[in-house]
Amino acid sequence: MPNSPFSFLPLSNKPGLRASVQAKQNKTAASTLPEFRGKRNSEVEMKDKDDEWYDCTSSEDGSPLKRSKSADNIANSLVTVNPPSAEEEAQLLPYMPSLFGKELPPCGAGVQVAYENVSQRLRTLWLNHRGRLAPADICKAVSADLNRQQKQRPFGSLRGVPKRRVPWRRENVFKFELSWIAYFLREAQTLATLEMTESEIMDRKMRSPVPTELGFNISRPDCLKLWDTWNDRKRKPTPQLPEEDLGSEENTPNGTVEPTTNEKVEENSTVNMSDASLVESVTDAEKTALP
Repeated sequence: MPNSPFSFLPLSNKPGLRASVQAKQNKTAASTLPEFRGKRNSEVEMKDKDDEWYDCTSSEDGSPLKRSKSADNIANSLVTVNPPSAEEEAQLLPYMPSLFGKELPPCGAGVQVAYENVSQRLRTLWLNHRGRLAPADICKAVSADLNRQQKQRPFGSLRGVPKRRVPWRRENVFKFELSWIAYFLREAQTLATLEMTESEIMDRKMRSPVPTELGFNISRPDCLKLWDTWNDRKRKPTPQLPEEDLGSEENTPNGTVEPTTNEKVEENSTVNMSDASLVESVTDAEKTALP
C-alpha cells in the first residue's frame, strides 16, 4: 500500500462504512451524468409550463391565448386583435385623426426618429381598433407603456451595458419618445374638448408653436414659421367616422360608394400583444365615455 499523508491515522473498524461511502459516491456520480441532467432540466421546464396560465380557447391560427402578466387590468388581458386588411386600411385612413399624421416636425434627425416611433404605434392601435377608440385613450395607453419602461429602466441607465431596449433604440431617442407621447396626450385631450372659449383659443395661438415637452428654446422667425405650418397640419379637422361598420358599403369623404369586399384577413397576421393589451387595460369608466 503506497504511503499517504494520512497513513498514520488508524483505520476505522466501523462495519458498513466502506459500503456507505461507496453508495454516496455512486449517487453523486449518477447525478452529474449528462442524461440525468437532461432529464432534470426537462422536469423543470415542464414545471414552468404548468405554472403558466393558458386559455382553453385558441386563436384563429391555432395557437393558445396566453394571459399577459404585464397588463394593468388582468381581467381584460386576453387579447386577439387582427390588423385590418389592405382594403379596410384604405377605407379607414381618410378618417384617421390628423394628430396621428406622418408629417415630420422641423427638428433634428434623432427627435424625428422618436416622433416616428410614437406616431407609428398610435396609428397602428387606431387602425387595429377600426377607429372606435378615442385618440386620447390611445395616447393614454402608449403613455402608460412608455412610462412603465422609464420606471423599470430609466433614461441613461442602459448606456455602456450589454442590455438593450426592446425594441432597440438609442437612449436619446427613448428620451424624446417620452416627450412626444406627452405632447400627443396633451393635444388629444385638448381636441377632445368640443367647445373652447375665445380666451382659450387666443391663449393657444399666443403660445410658442414648439411643443414645450421637447424643452427647445427657439426664437428664430423662420424656424417658428415652420413649426406653425406643422401645427396647422396636426390640428386640421378630419371627417367623422361613420356610425355604421365598415362592411358592405362605405361612404367615403369623396361621396363615392365602394363595393363590398369579402377578403379574409390573413390568419397568421396578429398584432403585437404588448400593444393590444395596453388598450384593453383602459378602465371601464373610460370605455363608457367612448362613442
